[in-house]
Amino acid sequence: MAAYWPHGEKTGYIEDVITKRDRVKHRFSAAAAAILFMESCDRTLRMQLRKIVVREDRKAVGHPARHAQGLIPFCQENPLLIVERRVDLWRNAIRSESHYRPNRHHPMSDYTTNRRDWVIESDVVSDNILVWILEALALAPAGMPGKSFSLVLDAEPAPHLMTQMFQAIVQRDAAWQQAWDESVKRGIIKEPSWLDGDPWDEYYPSYTFKHLPQALRDIAEEKSVVRCNFDIGEPWDFERLVREHKGWSHANWAKGWADERERKIWETESPLLSWKSILEENLLPVPDDHVHFSYSDRGLDL
Repeated sequence: MAAYWPHGEKTGYIEDVITKRDRVKHRFSAAAAAILFMESCDRTLRMQLRKIVVREDRKAVGHPARHAQGLIPFCQENPLLIVERRVDLWRNAIRSESHYRPNRHHPMSDYTTNRRDWVIESDVVSDNILVWILEALALAPAGMPGKSFSLVLDAEPAPHLMTQMFQAIVQRDAAWQQAWDESVKRGIIKEPSWLDGDPWDEYYPSYTFKHLPQALRDIAEEKSVVRCNFDIGEPWDFERLVREHKGWSHANWAKGWADERERKIWETESPLLSWKSILEENLLPVPDDHVHFSYSDRGLDL
């Protein structure tokens, strides 16, 4: 079989990594497949179903975290149907979706040979996981019957490592969010106006994780439709952050949130494959013919 990286991984040139074709495996989500399956069954059969396990074990196209909305009509039709959606954190949720976004130059842009690509970056973990949590929480207001749906954040086969990451990254981001909220509530810092500028710049350091603190509390207290098969860790002391950051400007908050991490990168541990190998699972091998196409990614901005 042809190699994935034919000229080694130390070069920074994209041409040493890929031929001029898109080798990313574009998948449908398991939820999308479940919807198609349910639609293919007649109503008599659907009413006999009691449980469906939807395993989201790979990245998929089209904002897959939202796809469970398509299962709502079937759960309304059959109140005895239980849907358990399981998302693989390692091979799915914590990975960026950037190479599926249309505003990126090319689907291969996440697969450069820069060493930085072979590690998990702390900056993306909370955001990527929170998307799945929030979409699961949005199902009940959209009409999902109570107790018909659950989302399991699956950290196998390395739950201990995920616990470490949750404690260092996700609980930390939740504490910073809560510290910001309390600082605004107590008048320590003025909440920026929506008229002040771009909501993604330094004027708005807090809105990315607005619902994360409560979501984690509900998960820990088993009050959520979201469950984890690992220990999510303990909450950080947000009051300490309030005290330490008293007098900070909006820009200080935004910069500190991004920069003041105890650990910025993570590597996988056994029995997980290396991060590089996990990424390679989503690539087709380089074809032996090395054919280049005119609609290639030449000049890709990495």
